[in-house]
Amino acid sequence: MWIIQQGTTRYVYATCREKSLLVNPYYVVKFVNDLGKNPRYCILTDVSSYPIRTQKFSIVETTTPTALTNQVNLNYKGKWEYFIYESAVNNSIDTTGLTLVERGKLLVTNTPVTRETYV
Repeated sequence: MWIIQQGTTRYVYATCREKSLLVNPYYVVKFVNDLGKNPRYCILTDVSSYPIRTQKFSIVETTTPTALTNQVNLNYKGKWEYFIYESAVNNSIDTTGLTLVERGKLLVTNTPVTRETYV
């Protein structure tokens, strides 16, 4: 599960290459609130040092996102679902005909989340 704090930049990880058909794809991400309304989109580029196994994405949560970038406005706190599609172009958020390579859950919060660390 991804956890994103509103108004921050966050790195998230996925394993999209397992179902990928393209060599160097861009990734279109569709976010849908659990209430099922107002889907949001952004386009992500893999910044991982090891892209064969894991993809690393930078997501900027902001109230004024720039279109067709890694910025998105997730203005509702709570649970969302995300869908990652691979795309050959980075100038369209239309997911029609694109290959779905991963889906999962996302928690949007407005307070910092601390994770337990065990030794």
